[in-house]
Amino acid sequence: MHLLSVTTLTLHSFIGEAIPPYAILSHVWGPEEVSYVLMAKPKHSSAAKLLAGFSKIEMCCKQAQRDGHQWVWVDTCCIDKRSSAELSEAINSMFLCSGGAEDEAAGLRGFGDSRWFTRGWTLQELLAPRKLVFFARDWNPIGYMANYRFCGKKSLSNSVPNGLEDTNIHPPSPESGPEIGTGNERIERDPSHTYLSLASQISLTTNIPEDYLTGKKALRQASVAQRMFWAARRKTTREEDHAYSLMGLFDINMPILYGEGLEKAFTRLQHEIMLRSPDQSILLWYKAGETSYRLLAESPDCFQNSGGIMFISTLNTFPFGRKGQQWSSSTMTNLGLHITLPILAARTKNLLPGEARVAVSHCVLYNTTGRLKRVGLNLHFLQNNLEDYPVFSCHRPPYWVFVDKSALSEPTRIYLCGNDYISRAANPGTPSSSNMAVNLRPKSESLELEVCKVLARVAGVAVDNLTGKTKIKDLGIDSSMALEVIGELSEAFKLLVPLTEFFRFLDVRSMCSYYRRELSVDVAEPSFPLASTDRIGVGSMT
Repeated sequence: MHLLSVTTLTLHSFIGEAIPPYAILSHVWGPEEVSYVLMAKPKHSSAAKLLAGFSKIEMCCKQAQRDGHQWVWVDTCCIDKRSSAELSEAINSMFLCSGGAEDEAAGLRGFGDSRWFTRGWTLQELLAPRKLVFFARDWNPIGYMANYRFCGKKSLSNSVPNGLEDTNIHPPSPESGPEIGTGNERIERDPSHTYLSLASQISLTTNIPEDYLTGKKALRQASVAQRMFWAARRKTTREEDHAYSLMGLFDINMPILYGEGLEKAFTRLQHEIMLRSPDQSILLWYKAGETSYRLLAESPDCFQNSGGIMFISTLNTFPFGRKGQQWSSSTMTNLGLHITLPILAARTKNLLPGEARVAVSHCVLYNTTGRLKRVGLNLHFLQNNLEDYPVFSCHRPPYWVFVDKSALSEPTRIYLCGNDYISRAANPGTPSSSNMAVNLRPKSESLELEVCKVLARVAGVAVDNLTGKTKIKDLGIDSSMALEVIGELSEAFKLLVPLTEFFRFLDVRSMCSYYRRELSVDVAEPSFPLASTDRIGVGSMT
């Protein structure tokens, strides 16, 4: 890794055990940051000094030197971003040492409004260091936090950085505790008071409990959903960084693939987490005002409502009996997540497509009243696979599903449909039946057009190229694509077609005939071809 000398402001390379102790500058990037190229080559040093970001580096080195450090690490100039290997190594490394936040306002008043608390990368920089020192824009110190895990309460006094001994540096806000000094007088007190009042202020700003900020609780004691909640609403310049910036928080290492997009990057992160942890809270999220049918979330923002979710095995007491400690192994497959979950009304034989069940998670929601409520997951049956395991899709309403602790359930080995690269899975609706009555009675021509538009979009062909004789198998639609077709058409027609029925359709004509029959469309069935070109397309429907 590359470190910056605090005396010469020159870069030096270190490997493995030769890496010396160093401080980290945690900051929000500006428009004129100094790159590795400018700092590494002496001939570029004059150009570097002209950039606004250079003064930040210079002041960081001066402060680090005053605090007894010889080396600093600044992400803007200590990573050679031309090297994908070096960039990946840096991103996969956890921040462990002290840092300064350049973007803060002086004093605690307005402290929580800083952009530093809204950025994705600064979350692990807040939680990981042994000691964290906050500075204002003019590099006057605001406050500090020292981690109990590394310092211990008795040695916190040795962690106070230069300039923070007087109370005028860090007057506590009325919300964070009683006043302990209002002037420039020196006050004999436990230095942890300053530390705790700062932690209280940061906790109010970030919604991260103080025990995790101070190190009284290890980060692994927070459920996966809680840690995702801390990351929700934070912003990153590159969308993939919303996932990559969380790797240290979950002790995950994975390849960095800029250009893959947030959804794929975050899906890979969740897969890695599930390989390491039995914590089922990773499945517990919902979107306010929107129903979702996904297994895994597409971004940390999906966990905006999951701050109170706790994994039962991390609790001191087990409100639902000792059986709640039992863990289930899980495996991600091409069908989805293979897992054992307690299922209410456990009968899973002879289920009709779309039939609902509730799976009981090993997680509870801690609400403001202090009560713990067991959280469930709505499921809808799709089909049995060849090994006769039931395959379900998730059905996430915009609220939590709670399970009564007295409800009877039976552990059942199931698959949760999990192809999360499609826009939606099957939209569970009313099970299909030959004489089903529905409110929506579309005209035949609008039905034909809707079916063809969905088929064309999913298969990636032009709608004008579909004819009544077009074979479904010739469109290359696999089971996951079929789920998407079924889902979109069930939203349009309020009719859920069994997946097994879908693959009985020989061609577009037979598929449209099935929908007309099930929906009891009154008009006569149009004959094929509808036009001289034998096409069911936009031109044919008008």
